[in-house]
Amino acid sequence: MAWPDWLPVDGQQQERKRTERLSDFAPSLRRPGHLEALDGKHRGEEDEWELYWIRLPLIAARTGVDEAVERTCAHPESVTWYAAGHIAGLPADAGRTEEAVTVLQRHADRNSHDLAGYLIGLGQIDEALTVLQQPRPQPP
Repeated sequence: MAWPDWLPVDGQQQERKRTERLSDFAPSLRRPGHLEALDGKHRGEEDEWELYWIRLPLIAARTGVDEAVERTCAHPESVTWYAAGHIAGLPADAGRTEEAVTVLQRHADRNSHDLAGYLIGLGQIDEALTVLQQPRPQPP
């Protein structure tokens, strides 16, 4: 498979790493009830967020949204702005948009588009416009 032109070289390396790690655990996915084999803590290590967030829908489907959020919040990177978008998706997908907004408000400057989308869905257009009009932080 050829790499897409839009995927930068370092992105290719990261994608290869993710693919290799996931393929190592693919046999476990074929057996019912073996989601734990994908859990880094089960293997005596903490998963990188890039691998962890991919499993969030599986965790939510198996244990429910509340437990998935609880487990996710225990991850060391759960307090970061980039994790907030993934965490907010769990309650949002379950129809609990207000909870998603609460999660994203902690990092509104970095998640403004997602936050505004949820606010618009709740009918809070003025709040969404305010969020979108805030200056975004410049990358380092």
